[in-house]
Amino acid sequence: MFAAQNGSDLDRRRHYRLQVAVPGRLMLPDHSEHGCETVNASPGGLMIKSAVAPYKGQRIVGYFSELGRIEGTVTRILRDRFAISVKSTMRKLEKTASTLTWLGNRDDLGLPDNRKHERISLTHAFSVVTLPDGRSAPARILDASMEGVAFATQLTIPPDISFKVGSRSARVTRVMNGGYAVAFARPISADEWHRDIVL
Repeated sequence: MFAAQNGSDLDRRRHYRLQVAVPGRLMLPDHSEHGCETVNASPGGLMIKSAVAPYKGQRIVGYFSELGRIEGTVTRILRDRFAISVKSTMRKLEKTASTLTWLGNRDDLGLPDNRKHERISLTHAFSVVTLPDGRSAPARILDASMEGVAFATQLTIPPDISFKVGSRSARVTRVMNGGYAVAFARPISADEWHRDIVL
């Protein structure tokens, strides 16, 4: 699907769009953030569905659960979606191509979505949770994924608020005995994600 490795083949495969829905968040130049989802994707461009209406030529930064951080420029506007041309290094383009190949094979073969939800134990298993009113407490990270973490803490976290796990904004998705499972407002990018990451 995206198997070729040389520059000319990479240019050609930029035009092959894989129909794939990957959730994410957009950051606009005014630093506002908005939920979004890809409609289709290639290493060189994305079609994105979102409630926001950017203008042609606007710079967009997106954080997608499978693709990591994507930076590009809006090239086309449709009613409820828009296309961006991706600005990236050759290495990142190759990595994106590999991810899209995996996504395409997963969907075609009906493979389980283990990659998205894979949770691991981190080397640095402690962080700090900070509430909007300034209260904070240590948190022991039980497991983590690019989308969020589960942690134990003595701090009571009210529902439906945005708070910080380390420096990352998050919201509670599940209350556990003595702890919480939370989703990050902005998933950790594939470039940042590794077992030694410090939250």
